[in-house]
Amino acid sequence: MSRNKFRKAGFWRRASRGFALATLALGLTVGGCESLRAPAGTDTAAADEPRGPAWQGTYRVDYGGRPVIGVMVNGRGPFDFVVDTAATKSAVFRNLADQLDLETSPTSTRVFSLVGVQQRPTARLDRIALAGASRSDFQVVVFEDWTDLPETPQGVLGLDVLARYVVEFDVQQRRLTLHYPSASPDFEERGWPQTAIFATDFGLSGPPLFQAPGRLASYRFPMLIDTGSELSLINPVLMDRLLTPNVVYDITARATRFADALEESTEVYRMPYAGLVTGGIGWGDGVFYATSARIFRDLEVADRMYGLLGFDILGRRSMAIDFPGRVMYASPVTPPSAAK
Repeated sequence: MSRNKFRKAGFWRRASRGFALATLALGLTVGGCESLRAPAGTDTAAADEPRGPAWQGTYRVDYGGRPVIGVMVNGRGPFDFVVDTAATKSAVFRNLADQLDLETSPTSTRVFSLVGVQQRPTARLDRIALAGASRSDFQVVVFEDWTDLPETPQGVLGLDVLARYVVEFDVQQRRLTLHYPSASPDFEERGWPQTAIFATDFGLSGPPLFQAPGRLASYRFPMLIDTGSELSLINPVLMDRLLTPNVVYDITARATRFADALEESTEVYRMPYAGLVTGGIGWGDGVFYATSARIFRDLEVADRMYGLLGFDILGRRSMAIDFPGRVMYASPVTPPSAAK
């Protein structure tokens, strides 16, 4: 996105880094990745699923606005892990790797950051424990600690764990549940609207990420489902479509910086919207952040309307993501306790 485009739209202002919005955590990794359908080291086989949840516990919103749960690693903890539906591989940060004396592998894996692809080392965990969702001999990516926020979480829980389950967020109770697909609640019976979700590897031949069909006014576009991002992002093509008299936007907005899990940052611009819909789910009004981050080019979506659905929108109401069934549900109304 050029500065001239933003000047024309009234968006361009001097960039401000008054606060660092810490991580996008778009941990798409390729090369040597483990399958999501039958991951090695899974302790509970699908054929022997019990009738209860694989894991249930409280979550809190922390580290800039992300869902965080406590995870036991190698028999120690619990440690703070961000629940990230846009990370194909789970990760540990350097502070936990040092605390557990983890030995990093001499080989590395490619991780897609906001501003380009990086090579990051990996390490193996003896065990990561979330009751029935536990894994042993588990490979993770190692990220460096953040420097722009006072604290760094200890890890990221990605799709190599989450994608086998129906992941339910209860915003009233601040409870996260990983349901076995065969024992999942009937969200349709609850009256929760739904949308089909779609898996894509962006042509990279790695494990997939998941998208929902977005719609604003007459415009339709895919949106990456990313609970690990505290902001919802859009690319320049979608921004251009939305800059019409029918869409309200803040021409006084100043640019700020948004950094990912690798602390690679880009400028973002605040753009309010009205009436976002994904399939049968209406998300009401809110704010997108427009950016020309290189990640859109690396994933080959820079030339078409594309967005990222972050936890600033997803975390407003109870929802469930059925990864095996390729469906997302959301409660029909936003509970008062979750209203911002």
